[in-house]
Amino acid sequence: MNPEVNIPDMNPAATIAETISAETAIAKPIAAEYPLRGESIICFAGEDWWYHNPHSKNHILKRLVRHNRVLFVNSITMGLPSIGNADFFIKVRRKLRSYMRWLRRTPEGLWVMTPINIPVYSSPLVRKLNRMVLLLQFRLVMMLLRLHQPIIWAAIPTSADIVDALGAKLLVYQVSDKYDHQEDSALAGDVIRKMDARLKQLASVVMYSGKKLYEEAEIPHRYFLEQAVDFERFANLPPGVPNDVANVPRPVLGYIGSSDWFTMDAPLIEYVAQQRPNWHWVFVGGKSKLLKLSGPNLHFVGQKSYAELPRYYRHMDVCVLPWNQQNVFTNYGSAIKVKEYFATGLPVVLSPLYEYLNTPGVRFYRTPDEFIAQVEDALANDTPQQRKLRQEAVRDATWDVRAEQVAVLFRELLDDPNKFKSPERVVNDAVLFHSPAATTWDAGYETPVYSVRKDIIMDLLAERDLTGQQWLDAGCATGTLARFLSERKGCRVLGVDACEAMIQNATRTPLTEFKLIDDVCTTGVPDAAVDGVLCSSVIEYVPHPAVALREFHRIMKEDGTLLLSVPSAHPVVRWPVVALYWLTKPLGRHRVFTYLDHSKHSYSESSLRRLLNACGFRMEAARTYGGPRGKPILGHGSLLMVRARKV
Repeated sequence: MNPEVNIPDMNPAATIAETISAETAIAKPIAAEYPLRGESIICFAGEDWWYHNPHSKNHILKRLVRHNRVLFVNSITMGLPSIGNADFFIKVRRKLRSYMRWLRRTPEGLWVMTPINIPVYSSPLVRKLNRMVLLLQFRLVMMLLRLHQPIIWAAIPTSADIVDALGAKLLVYQVSDKYDHQEDSALAGDVIRKMDARLKQLASVVMYSGKKLYEEAEIPHRYFLEQAVDFERFANLPPGVPNDVANVPRPVLGYIGSSDWFTMDAPLIEYVAQQRPNWHWVFVGGKSKLLKLSGPNLHFVGQKSYAELPRYYRHMDVCVLPWNQQNVFTNYGSAIKVKEYFATGLPVVLSPLYEYLNTPGVRFYRTPDEFIAQVEDALANDTPQQRKLRQEAVRDATWDVRAEQVAVLFRELLDDPNKFKSPERVVNDAVLFHSPAATTWDAGYETPVYSVRKDIIMDLLAERDLTGQQWLDAGCATGTLARFLSERKGCRVLGVDACEAMIQNATRTPLTEFKLIDDVCTTGVPDAAVDGVLCSSVIEYVPHPAVALREFHRIMKEDGTLLLSVPSAHPVVRWPVVALYWLTKPLGRHRVFTYLDHSKHSYSESSLRRLLNACGFRMEAARTYGGPRGKPILGHGSLLMVRARKV
């Protein structure tokens, strides 16, 4: 709810390719002591870089980009307001202007992308089409900017449709508002709640920007990411007053931010304006056409840039937050502007926003008459001591501090993705999908489609003596391949799987044992305990494959061997399957390739090599296999199995 501002194009003459080349030629030094460095970060923001004043992601990422590659994705929206809404065409026009920029680099060094999308989320068919359109754009941009295995920072519920397909090594979700109560969108609350729930399930941590949101959250993997402020910018106001307010009589009640019809308490503002005609209100920010407020002492000066804001504070006597107390959305707000108010030292009169109720030196009101009384007290009795209390409350809550806090959090999560996870076992959808097949799983390996895997394993291990070695079969199902490996190569094999039915149907032998786990990202095996890991057709079902591979790296001895089978991304074999999957989806139970509901990752040999390199493995050999009756099509198999070594 910050004011909106038009920002001029950045370096319009330079092409994307030229800018990337220049960036490559002059590599940014990496500060060895910074907690997060050398990573790729993609942030799905809830705002637009080009026409909103900066929210928390903007501030933090401007700092993280000094040590990392960053792509800031402008809001893909939560749906437009209805076409009858007076603000509809304003919102459409500004988004179209943002689309025209598509991909630009900012002076700070991060990239800003406005992906072209279809902002309709009530139709499953349109959402699927939208996902495809977005995926094409993101894969192109990620290739251009060399964003491999990124950290995904999702800060808008609608990103749930896309974040699982970008090969992220880490997914975090930021919740900054009560999204399902936002009244500026025609999208149904239940659709937003499902998207929100999906992201909470996928994310390693959910960061809450509001204290009330955080305290009411029922999930275990939550984290309080408090708002912050550019303290020096607002504590040391520059001289001079902007021309459009210079002649506004004092005293001035100032409000910074968008004046939306559902957030502002219009009756209160009208009442106070009439009761105190000598008080003048200055509203700095955009104004909704649905907000019917006007009067000789009400001054709406429009959108201003973030850099201009301190000069407007210079002409304010009291900073106010006249929000609608009956609106659920605003009651959960955390309002960055309030911390800016505090930093100025000016008197502050707020609606009883939960976030700031315990802040010293702040005046609160609950009725229009209380508002008048509190403003009168602020004008007459505010003291230097109260000013100091307000400033001290935010002096150390700077964006530099907050950015480093996020950097530390992300680093900890990269090292331990389950840092915030509950010990309670949660069975994911992919496990539930495969569970009914437990009783017939072994029989499947008697058919050519599955038995070919055994041939490929033996080919890749032909010259290896595994006698006496300890191996892990990660995602072993009923143990078919674990038993085969132990019988043919003489090694001991521990099979682990997250599906209880599979483990119950696993037949043990003298060289094999089986164990139920939560997922392959947390095997429970000690460090450097196994000589090798077999993982056949598993990581495509894992939200973050890199996390699983790092777990395999952890438990493996030096020079250990990894056998990994994944779906091939080659278009000859991949595209017909995906096309039939989508074409038959309306057929319900008669549709084909239903496993693609859960299988989200496929790889070319080169992309898999990059992933393995990033996770501490070196690919030694690769085999393509699979297809009708287990045979490749035109030399291209539907599956890719590789042998890699821990380095």
